[in-house]
Amino acid sequence: MLPTRFVEIVGNSENTTNNRMEMMAAIQGLKELKVPHKVHLVSDSAYLLNSLENKWYNRWFADEMFFDSAFAKQMNRYPRPNLDLWRILASLAEFHEITVVKVKGHSGDKWNDKVDKLSVQARTDQLSYRRELLDGYVQEDEEFREMVQKGSGILISEDKINALPNS
Repeated sequence: MLPTRFVEIVGNSENTTNNRMEMMAAIQGLKELKVPHKVHLVSDSAYLLNSLENKWYNRWFADEMFFDSAFAKQMNRYPRPNLDLWRILASLAEFHEITVVKVKGHSGDKWNDKVDKLSVQARTDQLSYRRELLDGYVQEDEEFREMVQKGSGILISEDKINALPNS
């Protein structure tokens, strides 16, 4: 059964990195799901997907105390970037059952190309919005329908998310 609710979230932020925007997209999509779900997190970001799948953030959290030490400063070692967002993602990863799905960027993947186009538009036009989409928005896409029928998912790339609730 296909979900009855689709949400499109587009955002932008000045003075940020692509990694932070990939993480923010995942956070915003996962926050849309108010109860635990099985989620297929689809992205072209190896940083995001590998870190989630391997739970590298746990090591980064453990190392954080070391980086605050005088010894770390003497050795010119500094904390991992994005720990603020990794704390949020780690919490959401505990709440949901996440399966990561890597797609190659700019490879003709229909949904990745769509979200890339929206992310460029968001940056160019300084857009941020959230809108509910009609169910028919993806009815014609058989590949997407099959993915959704296997469980809920979130399609992500940089500034854009389609959050698909479990039905």
